Amino acid sequence: PELPKDLLPEAVKREASRVLGVPLAELYLFWQVLPSSKGEILIYLVALPRNTVDSLVSTLRKAGLNPYLMDLKPLAIARTITALNAILVDVQPCSLDIIIMMDRIPQVVRSISLPREASLEDRLPVIREEIGRAIVFYNSSHMDKPIGADVPLLVSGELAQREDMWSLLLGERKRPVQVLPSPMEAAEGFPHSQYLTNIGLALKEVLAAEKEAVPYSLVDFNALPEVYLPRRRPLSEIIYIGVSIIGIALIAWLAVSNVTTSGRIRDLRSELADINLNIAAVDQEIVNLNREISELQSWISLVQSHNNTL
Repeated sequence: PELPKDLLPEAVKREASRVLGVPLAELYLFWQVLPSSKGEILIYLVALPRNTVDSLVSTLRKAGLNPYLMDLKPLAIARTITALNAILVDVQPCSLDIIIMMDRIPQVVRSISLPREASLEDRLPVIREEIGRAIVFYNSSHMDKPIGADVPLLVSGELAQREDMWSLLLGERKRPVQVLPSPMEAAEGFPHSQYLTNIGLALKEVLAAEKEAVPYSLVDFNALPEVYLPRRRPLSEIIYIGVSIIGIALIAWLAVSNVTTSGRIRDLRSELADINLNIAAVDQEIVNLNREISELQSWISLVQSHNNTL
């Protein structure tokens, strides 16, 4: 039911504990609110075993890689589906992923390991059985709106090049079958069906701004646990660092200015010492001139006296 946002995390945990039947301490939980009718909240929940995720992140870090974003393979593949409703069957050399996409939401996700040594023909009965099981499971929980015969079956991976086997996937059931088209432009002949997981990961952030305009999967969250996310500095710390940098720059500028001023003062003092020496020399010259003037005045007085006598 519809709840205030502050109560929603606890409600999701309680419901997860009731539905999953596994101690939450052994799991990493990820959830996302999806569009729903008024009066209720639709939550898409994913639970991952802690041991598996911890081992994966530890291995990546030992390899010198620090992940900031993670996704589940089926959800990454689902992001490459542009149809509003579709059944995707992705067959790789040792794995099978079946995704039932209804109203842009991966409603049913099945991931199964396949023996690598078995041929595609040998694995076909298992693939057909799992497709039927996924459809029956969806229809049993959506009896008011089961999967229609017009919902296409999209194939990728090893099935993309085996059109002769498409009709065998459905048995007596009939529905359109086609290769999942690539949502990205690629060189002619590029086998995009082998790289759907990579394409889905590449689209994870690219499509963030286009989700309302293009019918891609509505489910998109970061499956990397919060404990492993790169630490984001709080705004106060960023401001503190910025102020510190400005302070250091100001101190450096003052230090440079102080050195420059000190050098200028030394130059001025040197000039002042030279001026003082010049003043002393001029003072001595004045003393000498005054002595000469005094001698000349005495000589003038003697001449005047002699002139008066004459």
